[in-house]
Amino acid sequence: MGTSHPHRYDHSFTQPYAKIEPIVRYIQKHYREAISVAEVAKHFGLSTRQLDRRFQQVLKMCPHEFIMRLRIKSACEELRKTNASILEIALSLGFYDQSCFTLHFHRRMGITPLHYRKQDRLGEEEQKQAPIGI
Repeated sequence: MGTSHPHRYDHSFTQPYAKIEPIVRYIQKHYREAISVAEVAKHFGLSTRQLDRRFQQVLKMCPHEFIMRLRIKSACEELRKTNASILEIALSLGFYDQSCFTLHFHRRMGITPLHYRKQDRLGEEEQKQAPIGI
């Protein structure tokens, strides 16, 4: 048999995130632009070191990694859902060129964007050709 206790909202749990929430929202709004960590820090009146420390403390990653993860996640979605070229996707996500995009994509996903797209399309074809189960 257990006991129940009244639930109290613990602000100490959300307080660290509250310190960076406006920054996270700003990055989520602007990650497709060629923004830099220095620009984000300046926008919020912080040094790049202060911004980095806050991100490390709360999200366990640096702001640059956060931006890159957003871009790669969006790239995966666009590679699956559109027929845009790799270059068009790269430029639309704030990368300077296709080779830079491919390098970052490969580091995080383990394959090139083209291979990712081909794998996804091949998977769709296999699903279309699979017999319907009884």
